[in-house]
Amino acid sequence: MMMEQSSDEESCGEGMIVDWDKFDIMRRLPINGRDLRILDSLLSYPSAILVRDTAIVLNLEHIKAIITTDEVSL
Repeated sequence: MMMEQSSDEESCGEGMIVDWDKFDIMRRLPINGRDLRILDSLLSYPSAILVRDTAIVLNLEHIKAIITTDEVSL
């Protein structure tokens, strides 16, 4: 199962580090589970950028991020 450590910045500029698993990410962010597969380090996906209506999923070798209109999760 994929486990992500995320660094979030709140609206006041304060950052925080949280550990999320795949289901926490899907519950918190508007993204499908199949789109999270490109972030899984156990699977070998080439660099990819997925653009969806509600989020952008970014996998560029060592940079993995989910970008929404409200936040960026690394």
